[in-house]
Amino acid sequence: MVGVPPGGPTDTVARAVAPDLAEALGQPVIIENRPGASAIIASELVAKAPPDGHTLAFIYITHATNPTLIAKLPYDTLRDFAPVSMSGSSRCAARAPLVPASTCRS
Repeated sequence: MVGVPPGGPTDTVARAVAPDLAEALGQPVIIENRPGASAIIASELVAKAPPDGHTLAFIYITHATNPTLIAKLPYDTLRDFAPVSMSGSSRCAARAPLVPASTCRS
């Protein structure tokens, strides 16, 4: 379950790892996109799915930030999910066009 629309970076990575995951599990892996509500829609579906290992969430940063930003989530982020694997990470810095810095140091 991917909480973003098809075509973005999170979806692209999920689709890239799906064939290897399917091979490792010995069964098909289907990417289902359920975008919206800062990925809460997809996360809720995974949290309420039977705990049989057939429904996985491919999550991104909002899964960690939602509990601090949204008072009542339809799931408990720590209780209802267990980490399985980390597929990647990124470090990104941005600056306003008027800021003369061209490196992190400057």
